[in-house]
Amino acid sequence: MKNRRYYEETLTIEDSVTKLELKEEFTVKALEKGPKIATELTYRMSLDDAPISEIYLTLNDFWRTISISGRDQGLVNGLLLLVKEEIGKFGCSLGGGDTRRFWGYVLFILANIFAWSPWFLRRFPRFVGAESRNQIRIVSACSAIALGLFIGVFALPWADWFPGIAIRKYSISTWELIGPYVTVASLLVGLVGLALSLVPFLGSRHGQSDD
Repeated sequence: MKNRRYYEETLTIEDSVTKLELKEEFTVKALEKGPKIATELTYRMSLDDAPISEIYLTLNDFWRTISISGRDQGLVNGLLLLVKEEIGKFGCSLGGGDTRRFWGYVLFILANIFAWSPWFLRRFPRFVGAESRNQIRIVSACSAIALGLFIGVFALPWADWFPGIAIRKYSISTWELIGPYVTVASLLVGLVGLALSLVPFLGSRHGQSDD
């Protein structure tokens, strides 16, 4: 009597709140029960004594790994190459923990540069000898940019905007893709505009104190 093959196939998608595990029905309708945007995916298929006996795929915020094994090395290598090519079509180097950490450091350093810029500028005679209104404008702009960058580093939801993986059931528009960039730029422009709008008021107060 021939031994019966053991077959198993599971798909798990999840975000920080919702987790969905499927074992039989891999349809869009079944995926509706899962998270709107999944940030982690695990797929596993195993079939005893088959040309391709096991597939294990993991996609999350930290790594993307795929493991394929079987007794037919040609099919294994071919499928591995095919999966890599398909994932590469949708892949993007911007995202994940390493990317967020790197750009977080960059923004934090820039914030400190702008925050300390007025102090360094006061060491230069040309800045000290400039008109008071120009000094206030420069100091206000640097302070606003520094504040915006600090807010950007510590308060904005970078993990939601630039996850290592984002799996959606439906395609999204270009506007939704660039939305995070527009939000950050708008915040910085708004803070600079607010600071510069206060220049006349600060200048008049400075003039009154000189009198």
